[in-house]
Parts: sequence; C-alpha cells; structure tokens
Amino acid sequence: MSEFLIILQTGQLKIYFWLCRQALPGMLVAWPISIPLLIWLYFGWRRCLERNEMSSLRLLWLVPLIVLPLSMLFWGTLFYNPEKYSGNYDRNHIAFLQFIFHAIFLNAILAIGFNYGRNSFVVPFCLLALLLNFFCAFIAGSAVSGEWL
Repeated sequence: MSEFLIILQTGQLKIYFWLCRQALPGMLVAWPISIPLLIWLYFGWRRCLERNEMSSLRLLWLVPLIVLPLSMLFWGTLFYNPEKYSGNYDRNHIAFLQFIFHAIFLNAILAIGFNYGRNSFVVPFCLLALLLNFFCAFIAGSAVSGEWL
C-alpha cells in the first residue's frame, strides 16, 4: 500500500500502470505454458479445498511470489529512465532487480519444500509466479536502463 502512496506523491502512477500493461501480456504470449498451469492450478485448488488445507499458515510462503514482481515494477517506475539507449543509469538499480529476481526463485523452492502434501496447488502457483516474475523483471530492467527491445 505504501508503494502506491509513493507513486502517487511522485506523480508516476501512469508509468506504473504502463509497465504493468507491458508485463501482463507476456502471460498471453506464453499461453502454451500458462494455460496448462492455470488448469493444473484450478484442479489443485479444488483438491486442497476438499481436503481443507487452504487454511494452513505454510501457504504464506506464496505471498512474496505475488508481492515481489509488483515491487519490481514499482522499482522500475521510481527509477524510470526516459532517455532511451543512453547508458546513463545507476547499475545498482539493476543489481537490486537481479537480487529480487533470484530471491523469488529461492522463495518458490522453499514454498514447494515447506508445503509438502499441497504440491498440486503450490507447484503450479509457483510456476505461474515465476513466469510473471520473468516478465516483470524484464520490463522493470528495461524501464530502469532505458534499453527497450
């Protein structure tokens, strides 16, 4: 919530939504991967509901998989480089995005490990989050560096 307040104060809400609009179509481009994962996620979710496992606190390991890709887009919004292909940007911002990118992979592995017995729900959720993570990292990195394809 505080991220949106910072974006509102800096007047860059339009850039944030533009970056979100750039990242989400990646899920449609990767439809041969995302559609089967969504189907697998749906059946895994139903199975966990039938077994009454959705109230487990271990599912909180899945929260960073949603929050961190949005935080990467937030970082790309704050340090947006309007100079295309100039090379004038702080490399530490890209390093921070790489750190978040790798932290999400580690979090997905730990979420799968700690949610043994709920893998029919957790594994497709993690794989979809990693796919979204890839597109958000690409868009945020392009926004910070100004080097778009």
